[in-house]
Amino acid sequence: MSACDSFSMTFQNTPAEFLAKAQHAIAKVNGTMTGNETAGSFDINSPLGKVGGNYTINGQAITITVTEKPMMLGCGMLEGMLKSALG
Repeated sequence: MSACDSFSMTFQNTPAEFLAKAQHAIAKVNGTMTGNETAGSFDINSPLGKVGGNYTINGQAITITVTEKPMMLGCGMLEGMLKSALG
């Protein structure tokens, strides 16, 4: 398993609303998310293997660090998928 560099994205709603949406999106793919409006972690089981990471929220921006991913899943592709699911 390998990791990716951190990436950030902004959101328009409150951190609580954003996290509720994120938790719903992650639960839809049988993943888990723990944490609060400041920081936390997530795990997603993909067909290629586990994807795990951490997040921090500062104002209207979230920074995501993928700490574990299948070798066959590229960081750019993973970042795009996460931004699409959360955006």
